[in-house]
Amino acid sequence: MECRTARGAAEIEGEFISLAREALSAETTLRDGRFVNVSAPGETLTRLECAGARFEGCRFSGCRFQYSSWRTVEFIRCDFSNCDFTDSGFQDCRFAGCKAVGASFIQSVWERVSCADSVFAYANFNGAVWKQIEAADCEFREAVLSECRLTKLRLDRVSLRGACLFRTPLSGVDLTRCTTEGMVLSGEELRGAVVDRFQASEFARLFGVVIRE
Repeated sequence: MECRTARGAAEIEGEFISLAREALSAETTLRDGRFVNVSAPGETLTRLECAGARFEGCRFSGCRFQYSSWRTVEFIRCDFSNCDFTDSGFQDCRFAGCKAVGASFIQSVWERVSCADSVFAYANFNGAVWKQIEAADCEFREAVLSECRLTKLRLDRVSLRGACLFRTPLSGVDLTRCTTEGMVLSGEELRGAVVDRFQASEFARLFGVVIRE
């Protein structure tokens, strides 16, 4: 079963929470809504399923979205700071101009997701799975990206300054367009990674680095 928004792309501020609760109560998927300027700090929407929606200028700081599912969803200029998305899934989604400072994405699964001009500083992605992810002009400063599984990851002008990538294999990942100072690694993670000569000097003590001339 599915819960479709009554006015499709015409949804306005304040209706998302009531529709989400209705979908949760009926154990259905919330579909095809456009939600603008929703402000819902601290809400609990565990196990929410949402598909085909667009969120613009929404503020969900401190919300609990554990075990939620997001399919073909766009997030534009939204704030997810300190939200909990533990064990959640994102498929065919787009983040643009978003902020998720200190958010938890532990054990989350991301597939075919693009992120642009977004801030994930101090976020926790421990144990996450990323498949076909593109990130451009994003910040993951001091984020936890440990024990992640990465497949077909593309990074462009991404800050990984101080990020922890302990036990996250980076083989085949091109880091040459990233800021990598202070990354927390054991060394094995960099085997087969692609870096430039300046980054190579940072990782000089570590082995398995492929240096791009």
